[in-house]
Amino acid sequence: MEHHPLMKALVVFGWSAIKYMVGVFHALLFDVNLLLGIGLTVAGGMTGVIFFLYAWDILHKYWVRIFWRKPRKIKINRYRRWLVKFLHTYGLFGIAFLTPVILTVPIGTMMAATIEHNKWKIKRYMLISFINWSVLFLGFFQFFDINVKELIQRLPF
Repeated sequence: MEHHPLMKALVVFGWSAIKYMVGVFHALLFDVNLLLGIGLTVAGGMTGVIFFLYAWDILHKYWVRIFWRKPRKIKINRYRRWLVKFLHTYGLFGIAFLTPVILTVPIGTMMAATIEHNKWKIKRYMLISFINWSVLFLGFFQFFDINVKELIQRLPF
């Protein structure tokens, strides 16, 4: 069953706003044109960043107002030590780099908003990261003429 092109575009755009690589995968699965795929995934990702960046401000403001309490002592474990070291070493660049492939757009945006207050800088880093990852993945599959539908059919499960 063939889906309407507008529906395909909305699926790619919507998934890119929440979980970026799922949007990229759908662009590959629907065999979207390279430039259209890059445009839809980047536009969806940036829409998610802008939404969650401003939603985080509102949520954080009310959360602190309603649930403020005395700071408690934080238990140090291996993961938190790694996270602090990562943030000190790579900062906003590292978060923007990992957001499309490992983190979700909401989590990456909220993490970026906690360490950087300049929203334009966050948007710029995320835009550069989204463009690079889209060009890398979509360009790779286009350049080597890899059909994702055939790959899925060949999987043993």
